[in-house]
Amino acid sequence: MKDGKAPNPNNVHPIAGYEKEIYVKPTITNPNLIVGDFTYIADSDFERHVTHHYEWLGDKLIIGKFCQIAAGVEFVMNGANHQMNAVSTFPFYTLEGWDMEPPASTDLPFKGDTVIGNDVWIGQNAVILPGVHIGDGAIIGANSVVGRDVAPYTIVAGNPAKELRKRFDEDLIDLLLHFKWWDKSIDEINSLIPLLTCSDLEKVRKELSARLSIRRAGLDQACRDLERILEDLSSGKETVEIADPYYTRENVLEYLRDFLQVLKTLDAQIAEQGNTEELLSIVQERASDLWVFQLSFTIKSLQSVIDELRRYPER
Repeated sequence: MKDGKAPNPNNVHPIAGYEKEIYVKPTITNPNLIVGDFTYIADSDFERHVTHHYEWLGDKLIIGKFCQIAAGVEFVMNGANHQMNAVSTFPFYTLEGWDMEPPASTDLPFKGDTVIGNDVWIGQNAVILPGVHIGDGAIIGANSVVGRDVAPYTIVAGNPAKELRKRFDEDLIDLLLHFKWWDKSIDEINSLIPLLTCSDLEKVRKELSARLSIRRAGLDQACRDLERILEDLSSGKETVEIADPYYTRENVLEYLRDFLQVLKTLDAQIAEQGNTEELLSIVQERASDLWVFQLSFTIKSLQSVIDELRRYPER
């Protein structure tokens, strides 16, 4: 907490007395603009930076949390596109006096939603074209025109924007994408600031690896195993023998789908809260319930989840 004030994502002006930098989310009026907490722009009006955005098209601009958007950035939406599969691109139907009905939607280029990840820095006067997806942690150079997807933690620049380099090696990028610091509580992010702003990347790598050990070695693997088993059961590649006639194959599939969601929820909770006895008991209880079905296969990784939870230190 700085100067007795906690960060507030609903505060339009995060810098006292300065109106040319705003948190975007609390200013949004268009339901097709979706912006995460603490993303800011160096201006007093975000929506004027989103152009050719027409309600009848239905395309969305989706921006994650903690993005940094410089002055002059423009998000060009699908309404800027003209018909390109005819001999003229002139939009007669939009102008008065011309005898043309609007073309079918299939005749107009439509690139889909524009999606910007979390912790993305977009430099001054950059232009983001329709349908582009920019991954978490990417950096967009000033005056760039981005017409293609940008991978996470990649630096691009130019017109057209081209990849200059990855910010980090693949191992550290993978750790960051699993850690998702932007999804944690304000208190935890505050405690993480020394790590998030540390230039000793080996220290960062070791700390992230330690914090993620349970997720990478335990719950993530269990989720992957369950997803594979569900796919095999649904497609008939895996069979199931059930001793109790009360249960059916559909009962098993429904239970496994529910259990998968439980594990994914626990995954997110552990990432934010650390290991707790309550979480351990939930996994143990749900794992023991599986044996009621007396299935012809086992999910071995579940035991490793329980073992890892027992070893994982409280935070």
